[in-house]
Amino acid sequence: MTDLHKDSQRLWDIVRYFRMEAHAAELISDEEYVKLAEDHAAVARLEKGDADRCLQQRGRRFYAELLKENPRSVSKWAEQTFGAAGSNASVAARANEEMSELLMALAIDDKSPQTGEEIADVICVLWRLAVRAGVDVQKAIDAKMKINRARKWNLDGSGHGYHRAEVRS
Repeated sequence: MTDLHKDSQRLWDIVRYFRMEAHAAELISDEEYVKLAEDHAAVARLEKGDADRCLQQRGRRFYAELLKENPRSVSKWAEQTFGAAGSNASVAARANEEMSELLMALAIDDKSPQTGEEIADVICVLWRLAVRAGVDVQKAIDAKMKINRARKWNLDGSGHGYHRAEVRS
């Protein structure tokens, strides 16, 4: 099996997984699934460089289409609804306000029924900030988790920890 076919098969495995999840959530139809299968077959016939680009584009597009809301849709809605934010710092401050609301709800009731809504508020504001700052959130999380997984951690017994200071030479 060539690298192209391995890459194509890997994408198809991911698409099948998301298709099952999306079907369960009724986000995509069987017709859309058939179209994805046709796209998979087309990718398998491309040259290696073209296939890589196609896999990346189609994978991102599929993921973005799978989500009903995403950073761009939320940011666009916020700009249309509230107008342009003065600065990225003001958007970050707004995220802090939303985080305070989440903390207050949890301080009153650790299993507050408002938890999901408050978490969503924080994420929506952070998505707006990410779009304004040109940050691909998934890539940033992937890069950050690579760093976190390589770090040594001091555990404090609370289910949290702090990374140990790195010694630089």
